[in-house]
Order: sequence, then C-alpha cells, then structure tokens
Amino acid sequence: MATVKIQTENYGEVEVRNAMLEDDNGTDLYEGIEIKVEHEELIEVLGYHDVEDLTTETVETLIEINL
Repeated sequence: MATVKIQTENYGEVEVRNAMLEDDNGTDLYEGIEIKVEHEELIEVLGYHDVEDLTTETVETLIEINL
C-alpha cells in the first residue's frame, strides 16, 4: 500500500495511505484511505482516492470533514 507524507498549513505533516476499511457491522470491506494527523486519532475516509495525486487542499478538506 502506498503511503504519502503531505505538509499541510493547518495540521503540519500528515501521513496518508490506502486502506481496506470495515463497515459498522464488521463484515464488509471497502476501499478508503487513512489519514494520520499528529496528536489526533487515525481518520478513516471511505472511497477510493489515489494518495499520490492528493493535493494539500484536498487533504485538509478531508480532515476537516471527518475529524
């Protein structure tokens, strides 16, 4: 799985990687990404995103929506 470090203005350096995420009932898996922000819990975002093509603005928006 690809892991990318992105420097953001509001959150510092964050680590983004592709992941397989479980749904709430724990039986189905979905494509998604995990975003690791320093001093925050791991943020899971459902849906496919090419982590190598994510912009700083997109990552900050995903963090704000899912934090």
